Amino acid sequence: MGAVSSLEMFETEGDELRERIDREIVRPTVEGLRKDGLPYRGFLYFGIMLTPDGPRILEYNCRFGDPEAQAVLPMITGDFAQYVFEGAKGNLSPELIGFRQGWSICLVSASAGYPATSRSGDVISGFEAVENARVFHAGTRLNAEGQFETAGGRVYVVVAQGDTRKEAVANVYRESQKVSFDGMQRRTDIGIRNFES
Repeated sequence: MGAVSSLEMFETEGDELRERIDREIVRPTVEGLRKDGLPYRGFLYFGIMLTPDGPRILEYNCRFGDPEAQAVLPMITGDFAQYVFEGAKGNLSPELIGFRQGWSICLVSASAGYPATSRSGDVISGFEAVENARVFHAGTRLNAEGQFETAGGRVYVVVAQGDTRKEAVANVYRESQKVSFDGMQRRTDIGIRNFES
């Protein structure tokens, strides 16, 4: 099975793929922590890549990372702050949170020269036009005139949801296109790459 087929499987047989990831990656990791006597409390992010041979772990992170967290956190329902507080005390309370159905896509807009360099001072316009999406500022600042301008490599991200992947992709690109600045760079394959046949 090729990479495209394995990604298509995620859409059509998502529960089966999630179970495989849990069985082959998540559970062995947790069992390894227990076996080694490591009483870990906190977030454990699994960076996973789908390959022709199935899911493979690329990295672990022990924190919220962006832009991944910016895509995932809006899908959480319930009292997330209380859930985190209880977890820090060692009390897992899954009833405090839930997860929305659907897809969430995060699209980064970067400044001229990124990632090798970055350019600051380019005026950003259009934030006020974004609807039904979230904007997370990263490399922005207000200038003397009260306008947002670039101040780093990854300037901001737009996050949008949809009932399907295609709907979420359409929403995030539509809303991202409302915001612009000189030298702006934005990928055109987020949520699309490897899904096209």
